[in-house]
Amino acid sequence: ADPSFATQCPVAMLPFKIPAKAFHDAVDLSPLWNELVDAVARDLPWLYATLEVAASADPFTGRLLQISKAVHAEGLRQKIMLGIHRSDYMLHEPGNETPRFLQVELNTIASSMASHSANTRTLHHFMLGRYGVEDSPIGKSIREQFGVNGDELLRSLPENPTLEHVP
Repeated sequence: ADPSFATQCPVAMLPFKIPAKAFHDAVDLSPLWNELVDAVARDLPWLYATLEVAASADPFTGRLLQISKAVHAEGLRQKIMLGIHRSDYMLHEPGNETPRFLQVELNTIASSMASHSANTRTLHHFMLGRYGVEDSPIGKSIREQFGVNGDELLRSLPENPTLEHVP
């Protein structure tokens, strides 16, 4: 079979506990990131100047820049823009400092993660049900990480409605 027909999305095999404050800080900052991305996308002279070096080294970026310039030279027929953004974060826990998320990537094209996140919830549910039994090594690890047994964690997994709507 041709391996290009399917690619695996990176997932966590078991849920990972994150600090609530770090999570809420990231959520609170997301509208500001979206406004920044929107402002950059609308500042064409700055965007073109910034991307010129990358465009000369990367044919894909170069082609995107050519397309953008051609479209804007003709004039936009539709003035309304929609941005679908996905930010990727890593939890930063330096020594005695408060844990916080650091953004490692902002995707303005890839919007498929909403559907993948619903699958991740299903995977977590399956893995906890199968391997989260208290006397297993994974069950013991869950108890150490979350302070509850696998059955309790399984019951507390939130629903993920992203296949119906993006919250």
